[in-house]
Amino acid sequence: RAASALLREHAVVSGIGVAISGRNGRPFGVVGAYASSPREFSDDDVTFLQSVANILAEAVARGQAEKELLEARREAQQRDRLADIGAITAKVVHDLGNPLAALSMQAQLLIRRARRGEFTPPEPVIGPAEHCLTTLRRLQGLISEFNDFARDQRLRRGDIAVPHLLEGMAALWKPLADARRIDVVVRAGDDLPPLRADEEKLRRVLDNLIKNALDAIDDEGGEIVL
Repeated sequence: RAASALLREHAVVSGIGVAISGRNGRPFGVVGAYASSPREFSDDDVTFLQSVANILAEAVARGQAEKELLEARREAQQRDRLADIGAITAKVVHDLGNPLAALSMQAQLLIRRARRGEFTPPEPVIGPAEHCLTTLRRLQGLISEFNDFARDQRLRRGDIAVPHLLEGMAALWKPLADARRIDVVVRAGDDLPPLRADEEKLRRVLDNLIKNALDAIDDEGGEIVL
């Protein structure tokens, strides 16, 4: 009855709502959008509202997660077992999942809107958004590896084309480097043999090296050679 009175008071005639999911998968609330005139809500509206709901769910759960982390740490100190570290890692992985999913949905929404012609020209939107998606997928892969932290330290080796790897790294860091007037140069011959390594872990190392190099160069600009 209270909800109906509120809707009448604000002359609401159309709206949508999505559930705010708890950590156990059960919804504990709803976030909605309403209009005082007839409106047909689009898939993009639903996508945006769901991303807001994901962020709200993460914020609401944060306090409880912190308490659980503190308790898990106390148990780890008392029992000194690797399984407890795994439990802490699993909680951290879960808490990082929602905001990363929300960011991924927003990047996909921007790409769809740009390809529909809502931005002119679309390239300045599509390029950075696709870079964001690539980085988010790598972060999600890194989070998945955290699940294996306590029980699996094996490398996942494969053949890596070195020029392709370095060119991808340079493209990823180019926007930040350009803003600091720093050139990121790739020098790798096409005749280099494939490198046998764990690509995700190697990328992580290179990310750290490039970031450190960018931070070490002063405001006058410079050059980083890969």
